[in-house]
Amino acid sequence: MTKQTLILLPGWGLSSTTLQPLAELLSRDLCVEIRALPDFSQVDWLTQLEQELPDNCWLAGWSLGGMLATLLVSRQPERYAGLITLGSNASFVAHANWPHAMASLTFSVFAKAVKHCPSMALKRFISLCAQGDDQHKRLAQRLVALNENKTNPLSSEAAIAGLEVLAELDNRAPITDYSGAQLHLLAEQDALVPSAVLKDMQQLNPLARVELMLGSHAFVLSDAQLVAERMLDFIHETQHA
Repeated sequence: MTKQTLILLPGWGLSSTTLQPLAELLSRDLCVEIRALPDFSQVDWLTQLEQELPDNCWLAGWSLGGMLATLLVSRQPERYAGLITLGSNASFVAHANWPHAMASLTFSVFAKAVKHCPSMALKRFISLCAQGDDQHKRLAQRLVALNENKTNPLSSEAAIAGLEVLAELDNRAPITDYSGAQLHLLAEQDALVPSAVLKDMQQLNPLARVELMLGSHAFVLSDAQLVAERMLDFIHETQHA
């Protein structure tokens, strides 16, 4: 039997290798490809990304990657087998009608730090990704190790443009309108995506599966085994529904 294809889109600001342990676990049952985030500084980044994706694949992504996956399936729902997001909010930045997200002032301060001191911003971002994990320091060290000997991922024009995309994306309508299979996994101790948003996201689409797991924003790395099991269970459930 031919394996289904699953495309994994990484989060903003960290190397795609953060998802490699998860991809290896998923590859036992699926053909898994980790695709780099597009160059957000290009005007046609969304079209380019769409053209690179195979038909009838599952789209999954972590954080910003999950938000992009949600946007993609909403634009061409017939092309994809289903959607899975990991630590992704419908809107990353809070506003009047979506309170369970990052405060706009907090986001603005961080965005300024990225522009003026990317090295300090990266350290802060990694710390936030690991915050809430039982082994916070060890997880932060793993994240640092995955980005060692690489150009600072926050120092590029594309990274700054990606931050603007992260602030502007509003996937409430895409989640509501998408009738395909969708699973949204959130982390209970996530310092970047409040777990309280679970009820808000569930209300967007009662047919969507929204679940809470233990861990920090980087649960895709620290709890890769459990995340992979939940993803595979959902895909198998969908196939036999």
